[in-house]
Amino acid sequence: HGVEGVLEFQPGEQEQTIVIPIVDDQEYEKDEYFRVLLTDPMGGVKFDELTDGGGECCIAIVKIFSDDVVRTNVDKLLSMINTDAMQITSTTYKEQFVSAWYCRGSKEEQAEANWFDWVLHILSLPFKLIFALCPPPHVWGGWQCFFASLIFIGILTAVIADVANLLGCCIGMDPSITAITLVALGTSLPDTFASRTAALDDPFADASIGNIMGSNSVN
Repeated sequence: HGVEGVLEFQPGEQEQTIVIPIVDDQEYEKDEYFRVLLTDPMGGVKFDELTDGGGECCIAIVKIFSDDVVRTNVDKLLSMINTDAMQITSTTYKEQFVSAWYCRGSKEEQAEANWFDWVLHILSLPFKLIFALCPPPHVWGGWQCFFASLIFIGILTAVIADVANLLGCCIGMDPSITAITLVALGTSLPDTFASRTAALDDPFADASIGNIMGSNSVN
């Protein structure tokens, strides 16, 4: 907001000082400018016509430089942050949960789902929501998604093995039989659906073949 006042010179006085308080709020701001205007001279006072404002007024432009330390630190931080990638990440996270919640991945596809699709969706919904927490693959070049997936897979494998051993113990099944039936089924069945999806989406089914061979080798 502009501030007005009267600058008065006493007889014989040749200089006056205009005090302009600058408030430092310790926040990052760019360089700023404001003008000081002297107008309406009285008592025979004249302005130099060769300066800014000419003979009608006198203009002084004041520039406020931002704090170099704060500005440098903030600029470095902003240069390290990719705001576009952050926006894409938040959008992708939202899409992951939306796809996990709806049967067949979307509201439109859900309208065309049959009873078998609904059975599979209800059985796998808890796992879909849990694995939707996995970071999107474009974050940090995919490494965050890679290690998070390994952690999720390790936890899921441990849970399946413990539940299978407990079930085998309750029904009196030998651990080796439990391993080649219940555990193998629990770990290979998801890979079966993943391989089917990969085979349908990939023109050459390379991902499907690699998934099948890797799953069978580990199991």
